[in-house]
Amino acid sequence: DATLNGIPVRCDNGICYAKDGRNICQIFNYPCGNNNNNNNNNNQGLNCARPCFLKKALTQLMTQHYQGRLPRFVNVNVGFGNVIPSTCDLVTGYCCAADNPGSDLCGRLGWFAHIFEI
Repeated sequence: DATLNGIPVRCDNGICYAKDGRNICQIFNYPCGNNNNNNNNNNQGLNCARPCFLKKALTQLMTQHYQGRLPRFVNVNVGFGNVIPSTCDLVTGYCCAADNPGSDLCGRLGWFAHIFEI
């Protein structure tokens, strides 16, 4: 844990995340590059065509992220019986299947995805 210009952050393997979810790259004017100005891509760390919104299923993990105990992007198993390895964004609540990024994770989850819709 650290503080950058008064912003509490958590750093994992050299990558820092603001504990309150703010985009610290944007705050510091992208000191390491990669400012693509694409505001439509809020899931820039996810690599799939059809991310699945599982915010309700991720509530505990999202809380841990905002407390600085987890990085923004985590690998978890989702679905009934935790059978589908996935990468999830703990800021937006979207996940992608890690075993088949081209697949429709919500489609694969079936009813399980629907119980976590808003």
